[in-house]
Amino acid sequence: MFSIRQATMADIQGVTKVHVDNWKETYQGIFPDEFLDQFTYKSRLSRWELTFKKAIEGGSMTHVAVNDSDEIIGFSLAGTMRDATLRMRYTSELYGIYVHPVYQGQGAGKQLLKASAMHMRSLHHERIGLWILKENPSVGFFTDTGAEQMYNKPVEIAGGSYENLALCYESLDQLIERLSE
Repeated sequence: MFSIRQATMADIQGVTKVHVDNWKETYQGIFPDEFLDQFTYKSRLSRWELTFKKAIEGGSMTHVAVNDSDEIIGFSLAGTMRDATLRMRYTSELYGIYVHPVYQGQGAGKQLLKASAMHMRSLHHERIGLWILKENPSVGFFTDTGAEQMYNKPVEIAGGSYENLALCYESLDQLIERLSE
């Protein structure tokens, strides 16, 4: 079992571990090994320390999923839409959901998505969008929960060209209801 709660500064190491392990598993065979080898706990920890501080001070919300041993198994981060084109209709953005590979497929991702959607709805947002690489196997998770592709744009990562998809939910209320079933 697991539970969802708001993240605190004390969660940074657990979030970092989930982030690094998730990226290395998800993008193996997509990004060059040399690039993924640079994605270390140490390099990510300093970035997460800054990100958490800004998120807490700036009103973004990070949620964590914890197992019965209070170990962080996943997290989500949501806030104001950063993309100017999407912002015209989708004022909130899901910056990311990461679930440790060992715990994927057990419902933590859906509960983290629900927690982020509920938070953004409490701030009077009606819709939410996110960016995800087309090659990411989690695209199916988002489309299965009702996200629709609005548009795409090319992105350069580690010397390669990839397609970044804008996936959007037309109604936070409907998303929350769907995830509550």
